[in-house]
Amino acid sequence: MAKKKAPEKVISSLTIDVLNNAIKDEFYQKEIDVVVNGTAYTVLVDNKFETTKIQALLSEMIDKQLHMNQIEDAMNLSSYIMFLVIKYFTDIEACQGEQTYESQMRVFRILLDLDIVTPIIMGIDDAEIKKLNDFMKNASNNVKEFQNNPELVKTYGEIIETIVNQESNKSEES
Repeated sequence: MAKKKAPEKVISSLTIDVLNNAIKDEFYQKEIDVVVNGTAYTVLVDNKFETTKIQALLSEMIDKQLHMNQIEDAMNLSSYIMFLVIKYFTDIEACQGEQTYESQMRVFRILLDLDIVTPIIMGIDDAEIKKLNDFMKNASNNVKEFQNNPELVKTYGEIIETIVNQESNKSEES
């Protein structure tokens, strides 16, 4: 039996166009239908969570968590995380942009009362929820470690950078 030849290796430059096309192929949005006051609306939901969006979500969560602890009637953290998932991984305009914690929770309560949250969360792939959960667990462990060893960190930016680097290294090892 004759041996099959291995495909020839094509050497080309890894250009920004190649990278942009790879991102478009890997990360796209799917449609989820929601109904508000008898009218159907289409919400675009990310099929896969980009690491950079997860990192942005974690950064915002840590930033706003300082404020959440100061509000007596703050909604629980899981509600805020659901809001951030909707903000970072859907195209719902009302969730976008810079907002205070209070205004974000006001929007979340409206989405919740109109039964929009459940179909969106149910439309997200379980593997992506697990990926987000793993990032959050690692970030939580890192924050606890930093709190126990304040000499390890000089600025807030270093905390985020360390969390991001550890998650990136973990992803590369997988």
